[in-house]
Amino acid sequence: MGFGFAYDRAQWVDDMEAIGGRENLSSPTPCFIAGKEILRRFLDEPKSYEWACRVLANRLNVLIEETGPHLVLPGNGLFGALYALVKTGGRPCEAFADRLIEESGVVTVPCNQFYGGEAHAVRLSLVFVPWTPGDGGWVASVKALQFALS
Repeated sequence: MGFGFAYDRAQWVDDMEAIGGRENLSSPTPCFIAGKEILRRFLDEPKSYEWACRVLANRLNVLIEETGPHLVLPGNGLFGALYALVKTGGRPCEAFADRLIEESGVVTVPCNQFYGGEAHAVRLSLVFVPWTPGDGGWVASVKALQFALS
């Protein structure tokens, strides 16, 4: 289950709210119940989350190697979600995110909504790109991000 902000075309946000609005903790729907069971089974099987942790660690290593000082790492080493923040090199984050998706197909979220003003950073999902052997899709996306940062 996730909580956050929706930022996109009005029709997409409306569609998302029409789907998500049916899910809540006080009246669990079949979707919520199924999700709870899937999470329980995932946590009951160490092999599954150990693998997921290795994938996430590898993805963070690729980000660190390719984006260097642009990656914002928390001082305590802990991440609150499956996202990373990347500085845009002083460029406005909305324009940077728009250009990135137009030129390379890499989707990020401008961080203005999280900071209440221009943040000069974008939020990047660590899990949105499906994993494949060698994680080629992730590596290609990070290289496109790195190119946009240079």
